[in-house]
Amino acid sequence: MSQSVFFRSILICFSLGLLFCWGCASSPQARFYTLSSLSAPLKDQTGQPLGKGLTIGLGPIRFPDYLDRPGIVTRRSGNTIEIAEFDLWAGSLKDDFLRVLAENISILLETDKIVLYPYIGAIPIDFRIGMNLNRFEGTPGDQALLEATWAILEGPDKKDGVVRKSRITEPAPGSDYQSLVAAQSRAVERLGREIVQAIQALPAPAAAK
Repeated sequence: MSQSVFFRSILICFSLGLLFCWGCASSPQARFYTLSSLSAPLKDQTGQPLGKGLTIGLGPIRFPDYLDRPGIVTRRSGNTIEIAEFDLWAGSLKDDFLRVLAENISILLETDKIVLYPYIGAIPIDFRIGMNLNRFEGTPGDQALLEATWAILEGPDKKDGVVRKSRITEPAPGSDYQSLVAAQSRAVERLGREIVQAIQALPAPAAAK
């Protein structure tokens, strides 16, 4: 009787081990994503960026706490969000957002003089851009949403300027996260275009004329 119990215990342990190994082998693989910027900056015949003299300070940018996580955040209803378990940002989303926005502004303004916050030393900055990013999310198969309030500060004391609010949606027709991230990248591009248009509408600083 004891031998029967012994062999039965071995069989159970063996079966559980197989189930555990099968579960590990069939676990989904993590996928990593980054935002993408516009194409490479325009260059002259020497291969140097075509700067136009403007120096842009980008930041500070305040980022929502609920987005400060590895998993991609989606919104399924008005007050309900979901955090992907296997679809992850390849690093900090805030840093990636700041990098892509800076690259896009640099390309659109044709300047290589983009200074990121915190500013170090006495760098002469023509326009300083501050921002509160309120929402940056979406739903696969639906759309991506970006909402931000931003300001462009100018003048010697950086107290004058404009304040704008952007609400940008981009279709994300695919049912996967790759389509959503591509739509979010297009939303960041449109935000950069709105900022650049506002800068171009302001009087150029005397040093940049």
